[in-house]
Amino acid sequence: VISKHCAVNIQFDDHSSSDDLLATLEAFERKEVALKSVTFPALMPVDLRSKLAQCFIRTKALDTLDVISDLIKSLSDTDVENCGDIHFDIAETLVECGYPEEARPLLHTLVHSEKYNKAAVWLTFGQCLNALGDLKTATEAYRQVVEMAPGHYTARVTLSSLLQQMGQNEVALDVLSSGPTEESEASADQLLRLHKCRLLHSQGKLDEFIVEARKLLSYSFPGQFSPEFIRVLLAIRTPKCRRNLLPHFINNMKSLQEKEAIADNPEFKQGEEKKIRADLWDVYVKLCFTMYEKGLKNELLETATLGLTCPSFSHDQAMVTDAEFMCLKIGPVSMNTYYLARNLILQEKENNQAWNLYGYIFTRLRETTDLRFAVRALMKNPNSLVLGMLNGNARIISGTYKHAL
Repeated sequence: VISKHCAVNIQFDDHSSSDDLLATLEAFERKEVALKSVTFPALMPVDLRSKLAQCFIRTKALDTLDVISDLIKSLSDTDVENCGDIHFDIAETLVECGYPEEARPLLHTLVHSEKYNKAAVWLTFGQCLNALGDLKTATEAYRQVVEMAPGHYTARVTLSSLLQQMGQNEVALDVLSSGPTEESEASADQLLRLHKCRLLHSQGKLDEFIVEARKLLSYSFPGQFSPEFIRVLLAIRTPKCRRNLLPHFINNMKSLQEKEAIADNPEFKQGEEKKIRADLWDVYVKLCFTMYEKGLKNELLETATLGLTCPSFSHDQAMVTDAEFMCLKIGPVSMNTYYLARNLILQEKENNQAWNLYGYIFTRLRETTDLRFAVRALMKNPNSLVLGMLNGNARIISGTYKHAL
């Protein structure tokens, strides 16, 4: 359209724009023909020149930009204060399409101008410098973004990554610490903590890792779990019922709804939801193993229970099952673990290992010898050898030999 109505002359190999231009442009995009020259009127409006340049750049069919260098120069020579938006559009397109070297002078001029010294421009400048491998200058650019927009999650994570590459591990951790983010950006704050947890674990700072990981996983359920809550939570069989139960244990219902809304935040949905959930699960598993290795067994069951209260896991049945098994393996033999073992055999009726685990807990707990669950199960499955042995053994322990027989 620009070529037809703005007197722009485009030469492709031996073809000119007067030929079948549409077909030639399609062939150019497939790299079947090469662009030889572009000429445009001196009085052509700057915004149309910008659109024309972006069209050629976005085809990604040019090995170099020499053929349109005059077009780009005509744009960069304009006053940055008056036409800075044009400069930024071209620079952003160049960075996105893999021409960071050509974008660098444009962005350098923009960030040192009075009108366009903004976080968005600094962010693009940082991306450009990072693509060029200039880590030191890229770090300074991302620092500017974080100073101007403290709640910008991506800038903080990238800055932390650059600092870590430069060996500044302590500073990288400080960047991921909670900054003055807006309350509405709670999800970004949690994502920063997620990256901080991974960084702490990789550096071997396990005590700090435990503190931060517990904060991360308990975000939707602040405070210490009461024994009553853990008992009721582990006795419930389905994740849906657990989700419905949680509001009854929190005084501020609005707070819970706001925090659970994090799972619906767009930052979790733009192709990253599964990755974030997997990273969060990795932190949860590492937290449990780290606490076990450090001998923190008294707090371990409560920590493992976080896997059942975290909204990110509650919709993934495999993660819920693994979290239940983690609680079952980690927790001491008690009524809490009995409930989990009971739920396990209801789901895995043909699994001998599940029955062995249930039998172990069943016979270790005096409180369970008179429970009616095993008796009812035997009445429903009178030919079950496992249930017969379990009930018989329980009656022998309680001294009722007649019932045992």
